[in-house]
Amino acid sequence: MKTGVEAAEQMKAWAAGKKSGVKGMCLKTCRLAYDIPAKYPSAIEAWKATKSKQTDPALAPIGAAHFWEIGKFGHIAIQAGESGKVWSTDSPKTDFIGKVELNWFAQKWGAKYLGWTDSVNGKKISLGEMPKAKA
Repeated sequence: MKTGVEAAEQMKAWAAGKKSGVKGMCLKTCRLAYDIPAKYPSAIEAWKATKSKQTDPALAPIGAAHFWEIGKFGHIAIQAGESGKVWSTDSPKTDFIGKVELNWFAQKWGAKYLGWTDSVNGKKISLGEMPKAKA
């Protein structure tokens, strides 16, 4: 299993390599970045099963898993090394991994932010380092 920082770096590498084929696969892509096995069928189910939930996105360390309520499957993204930004599938471009502001999902998709956590699919992620402040 990878640390949160390693998972964020993996998402960054995939974005730089223009990895595609991730449309609608946010949970799968994120859990592969963390090197966590499959367990739940959707991001919203993974969130509902999470016990350690936080609601203030400003307190999320690099690699934390952020969740949104949208449609029946929800959405998950990984905290980037920059405050207020996450690595995500399908944003800003469908079927690719990109880095966007946390509020992008509310503005573009009408998604409701649920919170962040240090565990996905019942596996605790080693977090610690806080993202750099916006320049």
